[in-house]
Amino acid sequence: MTDSPKNPPDQKTSDKKSGLWLNTHRTTVESTKGMSPAIMLGSSFALVMGIFGWLGHQWDEKTGYEPLGALIGVGLAFLYGAYEVWKLTRPPAPPEE
Repeated sequence: MTDSPKNPPDQKTSDKKSGLWLNTHRTTVESTKGMSPAIMLGSSFALVMGIFGWLGHQWDEKTGYEPLGALIGVGLAFLYGAYEVWKLTRPPAPPEE
């Protein structure tokens, strides 16, 4: 019997698996490029809502005006959210000459 050179075990299978994974990842990234502004808007709105709501609650506990601080905090968060939506949807500025 002659010993024939062997390929390392599963090298081709490993290459195929990594290539499939890379193609899947590339397809996913390319399909979500248009969603980036929406993801940023949603995550920043959720973060600001939590921070302002928590700050309003802390103010409520210190002053005793129970619902007022939380309502003011949530209202400010909604104003911030409206501002962020306005920044995304406003028409672009005309070029300066």
